[in-house]
Amino acid sequence: IMKKIGIMTMHRIINYGSYLQAYALKKLIENISDAKVEFIDYEFGEVLVDSAGKKSIIEKIHENRTITSYLKKKAFIRNNQKSYELYLQDLGVFEKNYDHAIDLLVIGSDEVFNCMQGHPVGYSKNLFGESYEDVKTISYAGSFGHTTVNDLKKYMIFDEIKAMFNKFAFISVRDNNSKNVLNEMGFEVCKHLDPVLVYDFCKDAKNPSIDIKDYIIVYAYTGRLSTAERKRIKTSDNYGTSNGYINACKFTLQHCRQLLRSTDKRRRDDCYIACVSNAELY
Repeated sequence: IMKKIGIMTMHRIINYGSYLQAYALKKLIENISDAKVEFIDYEFGEVLVDSAGKKSIIEKIHENRTITSYLKKKAFIRNNQKSYELYLQDLGVFEKNYDHAIDLLVIGSDEVFNCMQGHPVGYSKNLFGESYEDVKTISYAGSFGHTTVNDLKKYMIFDEIKAMFNKFAFISVRDNNSKNVLNEMGFEVCKHLDPVLVYDFCKDAKNPSIDIKDYIIVYAYTGRLSTAERKRIKTSDNYGTSNGYINACKFTLQHCRQLLRSTDKRRRDDCYIACVSNAELY
């Protein structure tokens, strides 16, 4: 009988998606198990890609597509870093936790296998199960992100990562690139939806305080939507909604930011959960 299950994911990354996927996966596991579920932290690794280190202002703006989006992202992180710690406490996350006394380690979801990412995460071998060889390890909806087979071979870590995956009892990913990488290593893997798209947030929205309807939420990384995708999303009629994407998202994000700064736990819970549960499309 499992008494304690650990989740190793990107729960300390400051953005709405990171919180939602961590929240959803924890809830999904708790729904099917009586074990205690806790988040396990990982040690940062070496930054392999030169350009993944410290970037210039110009590079950061280019990465975020526009100066406006770059400034918004920077302001969001600066203004909400302390408040985000309160959200982590709602998840049961306080001090760094490297507990090995667990019966099962679940790695995922999010881009936990993206070893080409920059500072501070870099190539963290903990995210591939290193140091937890004595614990049964699986992944759920994990992703290599933009890391490819060619990247792994270029930096000569393909075989090392393959050896670490050999110790996994079960491997689940959420995208085709990750599936292809692992297939190239000789693994048969399952592809599953991100937990945010699986979990029913509606049952947790006890006091929803969103007073608009007919809006959609786009679940994506900052700066990764193409021009064509952004144009398509703005045409809200394609989704049968009456409010445009831009106006709806401005409202929900502003609402989230206001509640994010609240020290009242109930209001903080409403922030994410109400915005997601009331959306027409997610």
